[in-house]
Amino acid sequence: MRSIAQSTSCRKPIRHYALLTIDGVDCEGVATLVQGGWLFQPDGTARARLVAYNSPLLTLLGNKTLADAQYTRDRETA
Repeated sequence: MRSIAQSTSCRKPIRHYALLTIDGVDCEGVATLVQGGWLFQPDGTARARLVAYNSPLLTLLGNKTLADAQYTRDRETA
């Protein structure tokens, strides 16, 4: 059986900055779209958890690639 982290696709993964509510606390991190849901990795940790596609506890904030590019552009023009 193939693990979640392995992929044979040549496309870039879809990644979003996200918030996951765990025990009433919002955890910031990055969510990556994988087969079976979103793989959420909190900032500053190597541990990740699989979250269902329809989970109300996960809030996607913005596409990571686009947000990082805009941040870089804003810093260059400031």
